[in-house]
Amino acid sequence: MKGLIIKEFLGLRRYFRILAVLMVLYIFMAFGMTSVSIFASVNAILIMICSLSSFSYDSYNHWNEFAMSLPLSRADLVKSKYLFILLLCAFGTAVTLILSLIVGLIIHLPMQEIFIATLCSALTALFLGALTTPFIYKFGVEKARYILIIIVMIPTLVFVSFGSYLPTLHLPSAQTLTLLAWCSPVFVLAFVFLSYLISKRIFMNKDL
Repeated sequence: MKGLIIKEFLGLRRYFRILAVLMVLYIFMAFGMTSVSIFASVNAILIMICSLSSFSYDSYNHWNEFAMSLPLSRADLVKSKYLFILLLCAFGTAVTLILSLIVGLIIHLPMQEIFIATLCSALTALFLGALTTPFIYKFGVEKARYILIIIVMIPTLVFVSFGSYLPTLHLPSAQTLTLLAWCSPVFVLAFVFLSYLISKRIFMNKDL
């Protein structure tokens, strides 16, 4: 399993160099905007890009077919992908938090705002990764990209179309929203585990 995880990171090492350059650009943008929200937004997007790129790299090099000639099970391959996404999310979130804290201290932003934005970014990345991965195993990377775009666009269009009606809706109490916020990490992790089970079942029955 350790070798599979190392393979994932080595396969994307050139992307990480590009991301390092982008992070420097985002630091200047954060100072210009006097906000660290850009780090949280970009973190979720970049994690998804790296995750999709990992699957694309495997597909291009016929990794799954080759891996079946090694003493590896299909379950091991699926498990390594999900562990990679979790580690990628942890690493990206740690970098996001560090940069946000440094910039936030310089421009005097509330620490609570930074921690909440970073947590939301991590949960969003995990949720989108867990949502997309079963589609990748079922339909392939290219079709999964379009499915992801559709999934993101639908709530966006709904919000744009009906956003004016939001003030008239009866929203939950602040206590209820706080409880949901505290429970959201549990819900997301449970969804990731469910996604793993679905992906494993799809891949176990897939012809290579």
